[in-house]
Amino acid sequence: MPKAPPEIRRILAAPKFSGTAPDLTRHFKLPHGRYNLYPIQSQALYEAKKARGMLGMIGVGHGKTLISLLLPIALNAKRPLLLVPAPMLEQLETMRAEFSKHFRMPERLEVMPYSKLSNPKSSHYIESLRPDLIIADEAHKLKNRESARTSRLARHFRDHPDTMFCPMSGTFTQRSIKDFAHLSHWALGNNSPLPIPNADNHVLLENWAKVVDSDGIPTGYAWASIQPFFVAMTKGKVPLNQQNVRKAFRYRLTSTPGVVATKSGSVGASLIIYANKGFQDAKIKRTLDYLEKNWRTPSGEEIADPMVYARVASQLSQGFFYEWEWPGGVPDEEWLTARSRWFRTVRRIIQRNVPGLDSMALVRDAVAGGKINTPQVKAHFEHWFRIKDRVEPVTKTRWVSRDYVKAMVDPAHAQPSSTVLWYKDKAVERLLQAQGIPTFGQGSELPASAGTIACSIRVHGTGKNMQAWNRHLVIAPPSNGEAWEQLLGRSHRAGQKADEVHFMVMQHTKAFARSFRNAKRDAAYIQSVTGSPQKLVYANIKTLANNDSKRMI
Repeated sequence: MPKAPPEIRRILAAPKFSGTAPDLTRHFKLPHGRYNLYPIQSQALYEAKKARGMLGMIGVGHGKTLISLLLPIALNAKRPLLLVPAPMLEQLETMRAEFSKHFRMPERLEVMPYSKLSNPKSSHYIESLRPDLIIADEAHKLKNRESARTSRLARHFRDHPDTMFCPMSGTFTQRSIKDFAHLSHWALGNNSPLPIPNADNHVLLENWAKVVDSDGIPTGYAWASIQPFFVAMTKGKVPLNQQNVRKAFRYRLTSTPGVVATKSGSVGASLIIYANKGFQDAKIKRTLDYLEKNWRTPSGEEIADPMVYARVASQLSQGFFYEWEWPGGVPDEEWLTARSRWFRTVRRIIQRNVPGLDSMALVRDAVAGGKINTPQVKAHFEHWFRIKDRVEPVTKTRWVSRDYVKAMVDPAHAQPSSTVLWYKDKAVERLLQAQGIPTFGQGSELPASAGTIACSIRVHGTGKNMQAWNRHLVIAPPSNGEAWEQLLGRSHRAGQKADEVHFMVMQHTKAFARSFRNAKRDAAYIQSVTGSPQKLVYANIKTLANNDSKRMI
């Protein structure tokens, strides 16, 4: 076998962690303090101190907030900066006040929400602060390297490589190791166990991803790229396949000094998920059948790519969709025709399954760059992009059937304890409000005491402590394992007093069943690659074939 390339030799040469860490409670606990550190918290602080950085693959509900507050002391940081999601700010201050009764707190700690980091002025703010330590809680917010917030941090670490970095998340990766390769590099430098994402290693990282990722489809060249690493890790004792490569990768990842990963998913309460297939609505079924056959909304609008199709299918599964509302009620027929032709053209190109042409944006760029120069395709592209901005019709909600959302209300009220209804769409939020359910969407804070409520998954589905509830009904299921791990972890977490936490997820349509199936696949991938137990993997999942509310939760 040829000699491994330098980047693989670097990964193989990185040191390995012994696997043990002392209990550090006495180093941080106040004389009158009553709390002790969890083992994972001690390990995180110990490893961060040794490695001068830390990649915290720490599960939901395992105490990341306290780790965030103690890291500046452990690392003797003078100008620490903590990044958190904006909805967590109030909760963070409440928890900081409580922890300050039991543990030493840093004298200085700047806290910034990720939303502020996205503001162009934040570059100057970070530069003026000149942090020597950046802690990122819920660091999956930084997985997109093209986003403004991640680009600003990338620029900071490029200009100030001595800045220590401690990102933490229970869901670093959704479906790809590319989600956190840059975070690992910023945290661990040359000891990062992943290919460093730069121009020299771009092809290597892409090929590793084709083998390791949840939806990876390995090519011959991808197998050849990862084989030297795999053979060195396994001594050639096991066959080369995706399952074994993921195991080898997981071992190299979790044995690296500075990488801290939870190994237990237990929080003292059973997790039961009910997949409810029983709801039936003829109107909803007809619109979904039309969508599947024609790739058009019920009002006739063309759908171009699978992502838009999935979004519309999710909306129709709940009984609504969005349609154009034209000024004066008069549609622009040329605009509609040009849009329809271009979207239909894009869909046909995507359906050819050509690598690198699986979304509207990629097809658009290929035509604009001359990579696709078929006369008809070019004509449709040029016509649409010449006139697309001349009108801006607004969208309005059109209900096919309100019965589905209304049917969620009675089961929630029928439960023996307060229930949280989880929704994604504003249209559903408004209908729940009309049904008398208190809703908590954009800009809201959760109530102090439990009651039957409805919460936006986008707003409250991550970072919040919701142990006061143990019954949940998911109106529109997320389609990826990362979102599910966060959602389940709102109440299936340390501090939950109930013996069981119940989630019901609606599965009455192909779209919802596909979303849940994809999410379970993602969760299995995340667990196999990171070693962090995923709730969708170890939960007890039961199928309900009817709509009996007494059996639902």
